[in-house]
Amino acid sequence: MHLPGYAKCPNVEVVAVTDIVKKRARDMAERFSVPHIYTDHKEMLKEAEIDAVSVCTPNYLHARHTIDSCRAGKNVLVEKPMATSMREAQRMIDAAKRNKVILMIEQPRRFSPVTQATQEILDSGLLGKIRGLRGRYAHSGPEHWAPGSRWFFKKDEAFAGALADLGIHIVDVLLYLVGKRVTQVAGFTSIVEKKRSEVEDNAVFIIRFADGTLGEISAAWTQSPLEGSYTIYCEKGWLESTRSKLTIHMNTPRGTFEPEIPQRNRFGSPWQYFANCIEKGEKPFIDGEEGARSLEVILAAHQSAVRGCVITLPLPRK
Repeated sequence: MHLPGYAKCPNVEVVAVTDIVKKRARDMAERFSVPHIYTDHKEMLKEAEIDAVSVCTPNYLHARHTIDSCRAGKNVLVEKPMATSMREAQRMIDAAKRNKVILMIEQPRRFSPVTQATQEILDSGLLGKIRGLRGRYAHSGPEHWAPGSRWFFKKDEAFAGALADLGIHIVDVLLYLVGKRVTQVAGFTSIVEKKRSEVEDNAVFIIRFADGTLGEISAAWTQSPLEGSYTIYCEKGWLESTRSKLTIHMNTPRGTFEPEIPQRNRFGSPWQYFANCIEKGEKPFIDGEEGARSLEVILAAHQSAVRGCVITLPLPRK
């Protein structure tokens, strides 16, 4: 996703690819006409003339690679989830601040035109105050789109399964849209289909916001076709969103309607937006703190499922 994304950015030149498997690095470099390849990220950070790094490694390496890049003075776009613990997330945030570089988390649902249209509807006050929400993100599993990435199913490399891979998507977009603070999380996880997996392929959890609003979120690796949807219930009606459509249901004579969705969002792609933030010296709207906010909910849901109890936020960062 990252290399094709950068290839469409007129103000970006990709100059190096790093992978511990040299053949993979060479294949990607040849495919996208990248001049340099490395098998050691520290060597790349030392030698390559670069302004920024995209961290697309397994979850357990996100913190290490991000912190090393920040210390080298490089801006960082890191895949979700940003880390495997709140301690790691805080170290990443601190490293970016100390070295005066940008840290952005790659959360593509925020850049969807549907998400932007949803935000405009909620901000307009058309539906009134938010009363509740639910969301689901599910597909048939990473083995179908990344067949060589076995780390998704390993507890010590991924820390969680469908929760970390898909639950983070729906949590992030809902927290972004709702703008409320989560105070408690209660969750259940299960391995329904992928019996060789060390991590869950299904998860369901409840979140409580500071004002008492409740939300229900689920994630799964056992569903086809892909689903990425959410519903937000309000005092004057409710809205439901899929990846391509937004429907508004009003409890007024206006009834049900579908607002027009723009072809493009106002930010461009995540990769173009990241490059623009670097050029302009602007803080991204999905920075380390925003990434940590979503990660905290996923970690709490995971802890709740393991310990069999409700988890109260915030989680410790030290």
